[in-house]
Amino acid sequence: MKLALLLGFGLVSACSTKDFSLADRAALESLFHQPARTAAYEHSVYKKSGPTDYQVVFIEGDGRPWTADGREPARDPSPRDALAFDLFMSTPAEAYYVTRPCYFETWAPDCSSATWTSARYSQAVVESLGEAIHMTTDSSQPLVLVGYSGGGALVILLAQELESVIGVVTIAGLLDTDRWTDHHGYEPLDGSINPAARTPGVPQLHLHGTADTVVPIEHVRDTVASWPGATLLEYDEYGHVCCWRRDWSPLWREVETAFGLGVYEQSDSTRDSQ
Repeated sequence: MKLALLLGFGLVSACSTKDFSLADRAALESLFHQPARTAAYEHSVYKKSGPTDYQVVFIEGDGRPWTADGREPARDPSPRDALAFDLFMSTPAEAYYVTRPCYFETWAPDCSSATWTSARYSQAVVESLGEAIHMTTDSSQPLVLVGYSGGGALVILLAQELESVIGVVTIAGLLDTDRWTDHHGYEPLDGSINPAARTPGVPQLHLHGTADTVVPIEHVRDTVASWPGATLLEYDEYGHVCCWRRDWSPLWREVETAFGLGVYEQSDSTRDSQ
């Protein structure tokens, strides 16, 4: 019998004893906030300025889709430990943090427990995120999508929704949902799209730890090998959470190098010196 238990990454964040308040943290950091209402859902978009001619969009992981015992869908899937938000704040670029549908109190009539459980990677979710990103970013500037954990699945699916995307980055990303549910003995994600069945169509950089027990490295190796333009960087002793925050500065330099993003920063510096 397959289990619905922790159909997501709830255990990873459950070690935190205090809930993460996105609104409080954004206010503390003086971030620009723009609500984005799409045809189906509502999103909160937070912007951080930076000295670049490219933009970066961050998508958070799955948070807590199920109750602690894994038997019922959670009333609020928002994460206690928003790792992607911390990476967003630490990235030296113009960056956006876009909330997933129904997370962080962005309730809409179409919100249901399926939105953050079985259908959390559905076409409706992907289209809504794409619309929110299109509404709030500058379409004339190159765009890099960064997704952590289950957010990695979403940025792969978003790659073909936005014309300005020049690269996709996943961090401990879930790339093959069918293999993942089979591996853990979870119920299948009915209503979701399996990213492994899509070809992103843009360059990708996948950062993954060899000690990740949530999304095994073997799954990621096989999927990345099947995608043109995809590169996998493996990190010994990294798990699903450790040590992305600690090492984000040098990791981001890897991203800049892979996508040639330093060219944009150098252009700014050159103009400023003239």
